[in-house]
Amino acid sequence: MDILLGIPPAPKLLIGVACCLCATSRVVEAEEVLGPDARWVRVYGWVQIGEKLADADQWPLALGSYLEAEFQLKILMRSAPNFEPEMVNYRFDWLKNEIPRVKKKLVGNEHDIMAKYLDFISSFEQGQSERFNNQFEKALSTLNYTKVLLDELIAERPAEFKMAMTSQHDLLLDSIDWLNSQLNHRATLVTPSVIVDQSYLGSTRFVNEDDLPAGVPPLTISGDLFPSTLANTAALSFEEKSGAASAIQPGGEEVISPFRENELSDVPMSCKEVQLPGAGE
Repeated sequence: MDILLGIPPAPKLLIGVACCLCATSRVVEAEEVLGPDARWVRVYGWVQIGEKLADADQWPLALGSYLEAEFQLKILMRSAPNFEPEMVNYRFDWLKNEIPRVKKKLVGNEHDIMAKYLDFISSFEQGQSERFNNQFEKALSTLNYTKVLLDELIAERPAEFKMAMTSQHDLLLDSIDWLNSQLNHRATLVTPSVIVDQSYLGSTRFVNEDDLPAGVPPLTISGDLFPSTLANTAALSFEEKSGAASAIQPGGEEVISPFRENELSDVPMSCKEVQLPGAGE
């Protein structure tokens, strides 16, 4: 009754529920989900959870746990009829008596709460099975949905259910965190493949004359780039040294550079080695 008043339940309740949930998870982890031994441990685990919740007067949650235990037990009896018949029959008879007794305890909308709790249990069981069968992405999607169901259930009675379902909540978050870490680790191991063109490996290629353009059109410059006095001075200097008429014209006229009349030289020249006419005088 203390839990109904908002007082934290005794540690014994939380420890007991946690141990039952961990027991069912270990069986699933052993990948014996369909084996009779594993099925029986799951039946036992949900029965124990139901008893702990019943002790705290959480009747809709207790009833949901008993119904899940009965469901798992019927599967066990059908799939393995020779598995511990005396023990199985005893538990089945016990559930047949306990479920009606607890069902009478429900009032108001507690039938709807019990139905939501059963949805949570079903989703949780499915997510755990997918997880331990290495279906990580599918399990993460299922358990994320399970958390939504659990949050909605706790919102029905925050003061009561938040403490009563602490173990379920913590175990669910641990499973989700583990799945996220595994998927993130796998993503870092996936590296994109690089395609290398083998024709460029281990070879050095020089530029030949044939690689150059077939012809270079004459370069046209404008006399407007130079003051008329500078153009005349350069023309006179060029005529005196070369004995040829200069192509540099006064400003405003387009001229053809004499340096582009012939094809490019086979041996390239550094830009630092080229001296303009009249340079250094």
